[in-house]
Amino acid sequence: MIAHTIEASISSRLISRTIVSTDDPQIAEVAKEYGASVPFMRPSMYATDTAKSIDVAIHALSECASIYNENYDLFVLLQPTSPFRTATHIDEALMLLSNDPNADSLISVKEVSNDCNPHYIYSLDEGNR
Repeated sequence: MIAHTIEASISSRLISRTIVSTDDPQIAEVAKEYGASVPFMRPSMYATDTAKSIDVAIHALSECASIYNENYDLFVLLQPTSPFRTATHIDEALMLLSNDPNADSLISVKEVSNDCNPHYIYSLDEGNR
């Protein structure tokens, strides 16, 4: 799943750098084999079942800003547990985000059957939000 995510990120026309944040050396090696950068290892406090994605993202941004001496306009969080996502989906999502001056974030969704747990489902309004 990590390989699929890395390949989608690298194939995106709009993502300039693909990095992987992990605490696992084996995942880091696989990530590098598929072309991602692993410029730091994630601290154990951000690698638990209760760690929040936002904290992981903030840590990764901070590390990358320091390592690469850059500031970033946009951060894309691609979780390997979203196997239906392709490079085309990433680019379409980024274009939607950039074309809406009122939007400051975006989350992708996939249509699911009615027998799925409603606690894990988002729905779109008439404005595709």
